[in-house]
Amino acid sequence: AHRQQDLHAGQHRRSQYPQLFSIHTLDNKPFTNPLLDNQAYRGFSMLLDIPHVPAGEKTFDKFMDLAVKLSGQLSLDLVNDQMEEVSTQWLKDVRNYVLARQEEMLKVGIKPGSKQALRLFS
Repeated sequence: AHRQQDLHAGQHRRSQYPQLFSIHTLDNKPFTNPLLDNQAYRGFSMLLDIPHVPAGEKTFDKFMDLAVKLSGQLSLDLVNDQMEEVSTQWLKDVRNYVLARQEEMLKVGIKPGSKQALRLFS
């Protein structure tokens, strides 16, 4: 019953848009300016909160595109939460898992990313 899928990479957020992804240190602490000023990091964790993001492949594809782009620009490896480098098959499996969980939500009348989903899965 995991609500979030971890991939160690980055976040995109603008205040006028809903948050689709979040970024944390590898030990799951939020980044803050003082933290960034005083500590070096080997990487970061990018989270997709399954019930809180709109359903569909488009959102997951944005997530993956951003993760791949950031990892390339920052010269970081894409790894899973066990710090193992991810394969194309692993990414496909995670994508299928995310879409299946969101499909289950839709079958019981809960639209992923909706106000109802935000209340139920807060």
